[in-house]
Amino acid sequence: MRMSGLPIRIRLTLPFALAMAVVLMALGGFVYIRVGSALLQSTDQALLAQATEATLRVENGKSLVDRDATGGAATLTEVISADGSIATSVPLGLPSVLKPVEARRVLAGHALNGTTRIPGHAGRWRLLAISVSADQHRVVLVLGGSLQDRDETLGDLRDELLLSSPLALLVATLAGYVLAGAALRPWKRCGRGPGRSPPRRRGGRLPIPRGRDEIARLAETLNDMLGRLETAFQHERLFIAEASHELRTPLALLRTELDLALRKPRSREELEAAIRSAAEETDRLISLANDLLLIARF
Repeated sequence: MRMSGLPIRIRLTLPFALAMAVVLMALGGFVYIRVGSALLQSTDQALLAQATEATLRVENGKSLVDRDATGGAATLTEVISADGSIATSVPLGLPSVLKPVEARRVLAGHALNGTTRIPGHAGRWRLLAISVSADQHRVVLVLGGSLQDRDETLGDLRDELLLSSPLALLVATLAGYVLAGAALRPWKRCGRGPGRSPPRRRGGRLPIPRGRDEIARLAETLNDMLGRLETAFQHERLFIAEASHELRTPLALLRTELDLALRKPRSREELEAAIRSAAEETDRLISLANDLLLIARF
């Protein structure tokens, strides 16, 4: 169905609903990305705090992880030697989570952040790899934090957005439909204003809304046009009445002259006088008809 065939109220509501759908999608995507970024930043900060504590313990020759001090923020920890072998890990037997090229880059002094999957451990993991000194050698300290809670939180948020966004769009569309109806209500009053006048009543005018907006100005323009049309109709009625009167007089005189001419007995001179009078009235009728045609043409 073409848009031009729809009521104007629906044509106003549809673009509003489309715009609201775009806004809700953009807003939902923005919130989803921002929450994910905030949760990831929180994980990175926890890993950084854990790395500071673990660095001190490694450099002092203590155990790799003190869970009472860290609160278990990082659940995976390993130390990679300069030759690429795993010196120690928590838990034991943890496979290397870094590629050799990545380990060499960290040893060169570049910290590494990344997200990966670790064999034997469910979900995704956020990694932080830094270079530390242990027994006068540089080693790579890797800490990993599970992103399972973050992914579950984002999943719940996604489900809530998928549920709430259509409801919000529906409410906004209904509100737009109601507002469009309220905005078009003065147009409806203008459209049926003159039609409420009695059939023979003259001077019907459109109701002018209180607000000085486009609808009020249009109503004033239409009322002015209706006033000019009413004046034109009055002039037309006066013209028809005058023309009827002017035509009725010579016709009555012509009929009288003809009736008198038909009476008997009539002399030749009387008949000629009656015919001449009828001819004069006929000429007058022709002149009036020509004047009416000329006025009608203008």
